[in-house]
Order: sequence, then structure tokens, then C-alpha cells
Amino acid sequence: MLTRYLRFLALAVFAIALPVAAHHVDDFGAPGAAASQSPGAEETRSGVIDELIVVDRVNNETHRYPILRQADGNRVALRGDAIQTLTAGAKATVSGAQNGASFTVARIVAQAAGPKNSPAPTTRVTGRFMVAHSDNFATGTSQFIYQVFDDGNHATDIALPFLPGPLGPGMRVAVDGTLATDGKSVIAGSVEIQGIPEANALPATTNYLVIPVKFPASGSGTIADPWVYGADPFTPATLNTSVFGTLPTKSAKEYYKEASYGLQQLSGITADDGSGGFLLATVAKPATCDITAIANAAEAAATARGYNVASYTGILYVFNNVAGCGWAGLAYVGYARAYANNTPALWVIGHELGHNFGLLHAGSLTCTGAEIGCGAAGSCTIGAGAAICCWS
Repeated sequence: MLTRYLRFLALAVFAIALPVAAHHVDDFGAPGAAASQSPGAEETRSGVIDELIVVDRVNNETHRYPILRQADGNRVALRGDAIQTLTAGAKATVSGAQNGASFTVARIVAQAAGPKNSPAPTTRVTGRFMVAHSDNFATGTSQFIYQVFDDGNHATDIALPFLPGPLGPGMRVAVDGTLATDGKSVIAGSVEIQGIPEANALPATTNYLVIPVKFPASGSGTIADPWVYGADPFTPATLNTSVFGTLPTKSAKEYYKEASYGLQQLSGITADDGSGGFLLATVAKPATCDITAIANAAEAAATARGYNVASYTGILYVFNNVAGCGWAGLAYVGYARAYANNTPALWVIGHELGHNFGLLHAGSLTCTGAEIGCGAAGSCTIGAGAAICCWS
């Protein structure tokens, strides 16, 4: 249903959503970038060459991607013609430039025999492969988050240095790897694609439950009852207007109605505590930015107030007082779950709902010394997904 206007909407939604600095991430066919940026200065990196193996059972294909595992444990995707001579398991020193989350290798400085390719897989996770995307508008940066949802809808974080081209949201996969130091996420060594996504396009009118949830304040009373809460950062009524307001009010509902020529409608309600205030989480706030814990606390609070969470296609979690969430908004791509970090701002919420509707970011074109550069007219760097047309 959305295919008739996705191309237009991909440009339009993000045009209004970025009042600060435009940013992008690479598309699914290339290593994902944490932010829009030009290649950095040439540098040298050393480490062990690992392989990420993607076995596509649907198309009977196998794809291998070299990854440099550095001494500090960081893993970076390698790209460029020179990587064809790298051998899995070798100790290597490469020279090149960082470009987003990947490293473009200009030349191989040294390569020698090393340890076994990668740590032996010790963990297998199966289920639906899902992609979430966080946006930090203040710094103009963004980041992909990869997860596998098992049949019980429990999400496991998957550590991937980039998103391989064959992988897409909703695919049935089996991921083999090792547990990260946090004891929760899995460092992927191989991914087996077992099935393509089910047809789950959002309905023409997507019904959202917006849950504003407030965690206990820091200090006394945050471990158990009696909980102590700070003041509401804004009212649920303000939030409701931002999401569901009608003309002449500007809202996410009115924006998508207009941008889609009526093909994508929003409906739903914003929960409150019965007296116009935030719902209250009855658990201690997460010690880290744990979106699963945030969602669980929000849904529990909404259920306790009598809302039937399961009756809504989409959920927007709006929360405050959680440390470590350095983003304004986060949303799954093609799955109607989104988060807003302590804000009712339309330009945040409208942007994140665009991800729910299956959209990534529009491409970017950065020019130095000219408004539009073609040939000698200026120096331009093109971001993923963008195209340049030059004419005289």
C-alpha cells in the first residue's frame, strides 16, 4: 500500500524532521554509518581478520565479509578493492580511511599468519531479524540497532559492525556467535537467512497507543515502594496534540495524511494516569538505556490503568529520567514501535514514525565552495541513497 508514495515520503518526512543538521545512514546494501560524514584522513589500523558469513538459504547464496578485530575488541567492517587479498585469521595492518562505520582499505601494509579465524560460536539465536534506528538530532548522528525477536517476542541485541546487503527487517534468521562482555548481546559470526519477511504492511489507518511513562526520580525511594517521582516534563495533552491533533494544528497525523495523499492515516489515543498526568513506572529506572526495559515498564503501567495494549497496531513510548539514551528518538524500521526521549516535539515524533512506515533516511549531498558541484564547479561528497544529476 505504501509503495505508491514511499519515494516521495522518504524525502518529505525527513525534510521537515531535521531543523538542525541533515544526516543519513547507509542503505541495506552497504556498511551502515553512524552519521553522515566524508572519508577521514588516511590512517593505519591493525588487528585480526575475522569473517562475517551470511548464508542465504532462500537464494542459495553465501556472502563473506572481512572484519578487522582490533586489540581493544572493536570490530570494523572493511571495504575497498584491496580487501580481496586479505585472509581470514591473519594478523593484518591496513592503511586507509574511516567512512562512517566502515574502513575503506587503500593498501595492505602487512599480513601474517595469526590465530584461528574468530572465537568459536557458543550461542545461537533464532527468530525475526529486526532493525531499529536511533537519531541524535543535536549532534546530527544516528545509529542502527540490530535485534532478533524470538517466538516469544523476546529481543536479543546482535552486534554487527554493519548491515549486510542480503539481510532485511522481518527475515527469519539463525545467528551464531559469542556473548559480548555485557552478557546479553551476541557478537555475530554467521547469519543464516531461513525465510523472507512475512507480508505485514501497516494498515491504511495505523492505530497507535502513545504511552507517556515517568520513572522514579534518583535518590531515596527508588529501589522499592514508596516510589518518589519528579514533576511531569510536559502534559499528555500536549503530547496527544503533537501526534493526533487536527487542522489547523500541525501534527504527525495531519502530516502523514497530507504527504501520503490520504493513503496513510493515524488514529489512536494518548494514555494518562486518570487525572491528565504521566503514567508511573513501578520499577526502578533502568541503569542503562535499555529500550526493552522501558517498553516493559510503560506497557505494565498502561495495563494497570486499564488500557488494552494488545489492541493497538503501534505503540509510541515517551519516557523521561533514563540515563544513557543519547538520542531524541528511536524507532524500528517497518515495525510499529517507536520511542521519544523526554520530548513531545513533532519533528522528533514525525521522524520516528517514518521509520515505522518502512523508511530510512534520504541521501545527502555535501558541497564545498558551491551550492551544487558538478565537475570543476565544486567539491561534493555524496551520501548513500542520493543521486546527482548534472546538466549545463
